Order: sequence, then C-alpha cells, then structure tokens
Amino acid sequence: MAENDDFEELDIEIEPTVRTRPLSAERCLVEASLSLSIDDAARAALRSDALLTAAVQVPNSTWVRPVKRVFDRMSGADWQSIVRFEKPTKFQKVEDDAFEIAKSLAEGRSIAYIAPADLLPGEFVRAADLVIKVRACDREVLARAIARYLDAGPVDPSKLTDATALTLTQASIAFRPSATPAEISARIAKMCEVNTPAFGDDVPLLQDAPEFGEFRTWGLEAIRSYQEFTENRSNLTFSQIENSAILFGQPGHGKTTAIASFARSINAAALISTSIADLFSNGPGFLDSCIKESIAIFDRAEALVASGKSSGDGRPVVILIDELDALPSRIGLDARSLSWWSALIAQWLLLCSKPRENIFLFGCTNHLERVDPALRRPGRFGRCIEMKAADAAGVLSITRRHLRGALADVDLAPFVDVAGGRSAAEIMQVVKTAKSRARLEARALRIDDLISAALPSGDLSPADRRLIAIHEAGHVTTALAVDGDHVVSAAIGGTDGALGATTFSAATEIVTRETREKAIIVILGGRAAELIERGVGSGNASDDLATATSLVASMFLTEGLGASLIHFGTTESLQHMLRADVVVRAEIDKTLNGLMDRAVDVLRRHRGALNAIARELEARLFISGDRARALFAENPPEETPACSR
Repeated sequence: MAENDDFEELDIEIEPTVRTRPLSAERCLVEASLSLSIDDAARAALRSDALLTAAVQVPNSTWVRPVKRVFDRMSGADWQSIVRFEKPTKFQKVEDDAFEIAKSLAEGRSIAYIAPADLLPGEFVRAADLVIKVRACDREVLARAIARYLDAGPVDPSKLTDATALTLTQASIAFRPSATPAEISARIAKMCEVNTPAFGDDVPLLQDAPEFGEFRTWGLEAIRSYQEFTENRSNLTFSQIENSAILFGQPGHGKTTAIASFARSINAAALISTSIADLFSNGPGFLDSCIKESIAIFDRAEALVASGKSSGDGRPVVILIDELDALPSRIGLDARSLSWWSALIAQWLLLCSKPRENIFLFGCTNHLERVDPALRRPGRFGRCIEMKAADAAGVLSITRRHLRGALADVDLAPFVDVAGGRSAAEIMQVVKTAKSRARLEARALRIDDLISAALPSGDLSPADRRLIAIHEAGHVTTALAVDGDHVVSAAIGGTDGALGATTFSAATEIVTRETREKAIIVILGGRAAELIERGVGSGNASDDLATATSLVASMFLTEGLGASLIHFGTTESLQHMLRADVVVRAEIDKTLNGLMDRAVDVLRRHRGALNAIARELEARLFISGDRARALFAENPPEETPACSR
C-alpha cells in the first residue's frame, strides 16, 4: 500500500491519498473484510499482471459499490468491474454481461463480477480464475475495521458484537470518530436487536401454546424435522420436511400469531409478513408491477438465506402471505377477470412450486374455499390446517398471557368456563376491558372483572333477559335432543355486542338429508322456544332465519338432497333464484315451516329441560355444555301431542 497500512494485508497498491480526515467507516469495513477474505494465492494472483476473471460474492447488495471502488483503485492490471444489485429487468439480459466480459478480456482488461450470491452467474463463477467470498461484518472484520478507523491499537474481537445481521450501511452508522470500540459495539448490538424479528410477550413459543391445536402439533413436528436436517441426521433433505401450510378459519382465532409463534420457536432470521393487497399498495398496481412485487417477496427471502449462509448464520426465513383468498380462485371468474388475474395466479403457482432451502411458506385466510385449488395442492402450500376456537387449556393459556402476571395465584376455571368457544381476539379484548375497568376504579383486578367483561348484559330489562335466556336455551335443548353432543356453551351478552350466543363444537358427520335437517332444527330452536313460552317469535332471530333459509336452499339446489340433482351454483345464484322463482321459494318455505314444527315438537317434549336451562342461564348469564347436559338428563322428555302452531 502506498498509504501507511492502508490495505497492507492485501499487499495491493492503492493510489496514494492524503489523509486529511478520518477514513470512512464503510471503507474501513470493506477493506478489513477483503483483507480477511483473500488468501495468499489470490493475493499473489492479484499482484501479477495476468489477465484474470474474479467472481466476488458480497454478503448483500449494500456491499456492491464499496467493493467496486476498491477494485477500481487496484493497480497491477487494468480492471473492469461489472456489478449486479438486482435481478435483470425485462430490458436487461444476462447475455449483456457476458458480452461485456468477453469485450473487456479481448481488450486486455481483467474482470471483477461483483454481486450477492444469488445474482452471480453460475457459469461465470465456475470459469473464474478467482472466487472471492467477501466476509460480512463478523467480529474479526469489526476488530480490524475499528482499529483502523480509530487509528488505535489492536481490538479484541471476542469483546465485540457480531454484526453479520446488519447491512454494510447499517454497520457503518455505528462508527463515531470519538467513540471507543466498546461504544461502537454497543451501538451495533442495539441495531442487531432491531434487525432480529421482534416477538413480544403476545407471541408465545409453540410448545407453550395449546390454543393453536392441530397447527401446534404440525409445527413442533416440522421444527424437530428441521433440527434433524440442520444437524445432518437421517440424511434428511429440506424438501422432505413439511415446510408450507395454509391456516384457515374464522377471524380472530390467532392464525397470524400462530405463524409468528412458529417463527419464534424455530429461531427464524426473519419473518416476512405481507399480503396480496401489498402487491398493489407497494407499486402502481398494474399487472406487471404486481408480478414483480410477488417475485420480490421470494427474492428477499432467498437473499436473507444466502446472506445468513455466507456469514455462518444458517437460520431459516419464514414468509407469511395474509388474506391469501384475495388472490382469487380461477374457478368462477368471468372471462374479463380471468384475463387479468390468470397471469398473476400462474406466477404464484410457479413461485410456490420452486424448492427453496431454509424458507418456510405460510398463507392465512378466512375463506379457504376462495383459494385456487392449484395453490392448495401438495408441492405448493400443501397442508391446510383449520384454526378453531381454543379448548379449556387454550383459553387458560391465552388469558394468562394477556394478564401478564396478574391474578397469578387465582384459579381461573370459572372464567375459562365462561370464555369457552370464544376466539383468541375476543379473549384478549375481554382481558383488556377487565383491566381497564379495575384501573379506572383504582383497585386490583378481580376474576369477577373478567367474567363480567366476557358477559356484558348491558341495560337489559328483566323481561328481555328472560327472553334471551329462553331463546338460547331453545338452541341448547334442541341440540341435545336431536343433534348429538356438540354444545360448548351458551351466554347472554357478548364482547361483539350480541344479545346472546350459543357455541357448538364442529360436527364431523357426513352431510345427509337427515343431518342437514337436524342442524336446521337446532338453528330454528331459538325461535321455537319463544313460540312455546310466549306464543310469538321476536324479530331478533333474523340471522337464524337467514342461515336456515340458506341451508334449505343449498339442500335442494346445490347438495342434491332434494328431488333434483341439478347443481345451481354459488350462494349468489341461490339468492337470485329465491327472489325470482316462485315455485322454488314456495318449496323452501314449506320445508322451513315443517322443520319449525319439528323444532316446536322437540321442545314441547323437553320443556322441563328447556325451562331448567333457561332459568340457570338467566341467573348466571352463562351455562357450560356440561352443565346443560346435566340439566337435560335431570329432566326427562314428556309425551305431548303433535305440534299445531
């Protein structure tokens, strides 16, 4: 070097400079890294006048220009640098780089192709005279760079924070001319915390989260398999691990939290969370820009993996595509919509099909049926896992997490009973409301606060409270009488402003005419109970009537459970037929009235159980499925005449 120890480890002549101000941190980091990355044989080759080609693999794109500046200052050969920051656009071709390389070599100039690992052409790397893998900002690189930047003596690498998770620009920001090595290292440590996925107390480890049900089991198995893969046990390859899934279910059941929990549990280097809507919001929204944004998601993940490998950090990357159903299924799209969406959907099919080591891919949706079947098949997203309401252990886990240590010595079983069947989001809101109430009243939180927050009865009059209790008891009693053991709980009030709600576990029976009719009888059971106890139904059961009507229409028009086997299409099609076809409407109305009569008959026979369940619900605002079953058993059916409403 011509300037003191400037790059002397490389023994490469740099054009003389007058050091009138401190060297930049960026230059110190780059030259320190190169001094550790270039071995003796490469140094000798670089000192020679030989015509060379050098493939220079940098940790990420922020290193490209600074490394280029070093090669541009080299003497001993006339160097031509080719750089690549991103994948070629449609106006660029890899062949353009090949032409430039051939031209420079023909003119007697050596070539340095500088790019991140995923952008270096494989054929150039294989043919290169030198392959230089530039080290990221590990402790040794930092020690040399800091010593040179501060013009100080040797710095102990073991006392520094590893900065391989940072870009070159980020690491450079931590340097100050008047700082000590410890102060620079402390800044780097803080910046590394920002670059690591921040999982707060609301994101549990997967093994501590029973509320995630089937996904918890799947995720723990995937993590164990990944550990086998990283430890080179069983000759397992990454493609043999289940590394993708779609989580679906009702809103609020913790789909995105479950994936964040997986990322935390597997110690992911990054959780890339995005959505189909982001494809439009991050660009002009044209088809080509949406396709580019789609590709960029996976390119970013691959770059993070490549950067981690080059720095010795082999942690995986997790991609989450939220609201996946916003990428529509091609089934049912009209010709005009299909002409626009088909190219984007095809791109996603290709992106999800490509094997990518160390990348886990997840999608979330509230409407699995709207996701294109080709995306759901094995080899793309593959596994589809339903996120359901948490069981008792899950409710307790969610509640304890959001309580953050409050009520630690209190048995929460009474609240767990009340909160059964609620979503994770609803439980979080209940805890927040209860804590707020206690705080405003300047007192300690009590379990009664949780229960009253879960069952807000508002300003209901005694008559309205009794009516709601009868209605919900009607659903419970008909379910226990005709639909098997699916009752979870019933409640008056709710966090969503509902007057009342009855919760059932998911049924797994094959859909037949009998099972469908039983389900409709349960839905009509609330109104049937009102007819028995008051002689008239209320207008607050319109949602029940809408659901029952839709199910009867589906029986006849799409499920082949009526007289016709013709499939009449989507829900919108059924609604149109109900409005336009008098004959269909009359047949559905006749069936609904018949099922209502059956619901009334069931409740008349079980009127003792109906009243017992209603009384307890009215008094306590809540009844568990087990308690309802006990009351049902204590009140055997009566023989009554057939219904005549």
